[in-house]
Amino acid sequence: MKGNSFEGDILIKIREATRKDLKWLIEIALISFREVSKRLNFPEIINSQKHKIFVADVNGKSIGYIVVSLLSSEELAELLSIAVDRRFQNEGIGTHLIKYLIEFLKTEGINLLRLEVAKNNYFAKKLYTKFRFVNVGTRKNYYHDPKDDAILLEMEI
Repeated sequence: MKGNSFEGDILIKIREATRKDLKWLIEIALISFREVSKRLNFPEIINSQKHKIFVADVNGKSIGYIVVSLLSSEELAELLSIAVDRRFQNEGIGTHLIKYLIEFLKTEGINLLRLEVAKNNYFAKKLYTKFRFVNVGTRKNYYHDPKDDAILLEMEI
């Protein structure tokens, strides 16, 4: 699957994460999300057959990632986390990561992608709306730091 694309004059390369990425993955997760970084065990996930981590690189520098869980008994996947280095936000990197993930999931026979997002995370909700994710429910007081509800979203692939 092709993992290169252009955003303006920037070449974005998307690749599967390796153990060499662990330190960076943990750092960006801690910077981006206090709550999620506590729940994601990157050293375990990176070796898991049920999970995939894709990294976006620009000029050989890692600037974003996306983590997905492949649910084995169903044609379903769950987007667990997506993060982009703050210096590269609003440059289309998150869009490229999701597009890449969707193409990957198609090759795996997955037809439904789910996720949860903090109710007050307006930038993430705007990104997911672009991909026509639909609201399928709410988990009250799901997040604790800071306290917020989780909005459950899904999209058919």
